[in-house]
Amino acid sequence: AGSVQVVPGAAALVQQLRVKYPVAVITSAGAPWAQHLLDKVLGVLHLVDVVVTSEDTTTGKPSPEGYLKACAALRARPEHCLAFEDSPSGVRALVAAGVRDIVGATTTAAAGDLTHAGARWTVPDLTSARVRSIRGVLQARHAAGPSNDEENRA
Repeated sequence: AGSVQVVPGAAALVQQLRVKYPVAVITSAGAPWAQHLLDKVLGVLHLVDVVVTSEDTTTGKPSPEGYLKACAALRARPEHCLAFEDSPSGVRALVAAGVRDIVGATTTAAAGDLTHAGARWTVPDLTSARVRSIRGVLQARHAAGPSNDEENRA
């Protein structure tokens, strides 16, 4: 992948999620770099429904702007989204956007920093059994139907 350090499991995770869910990529990189990475490096550009790059936003992370644009484009409510992020500023942007289910990948930041910023879970990469168990929890919640935290505590 040249000078790009690919997060292990990233391409496979996009492929698995896209079978059932729309996928968006939000990056502070420019559009040419994002397209190169998603197409030539990961080979998943055709599976990504929405790409939001630095050209699409006026304010970078930790502003929620990029995530809110992606949610709007997908017609998805942020609180119903699952997000993967590797930086504390990105996690803070997700929290500000209203995303609750945030997985912090500890590829560029420590687990404690990601958790402190608001990540619900942390994983060393995107191949780990922890990612599979998180997907299982979310699938079970989805199968149970709509609910909110108040109902889950009752």
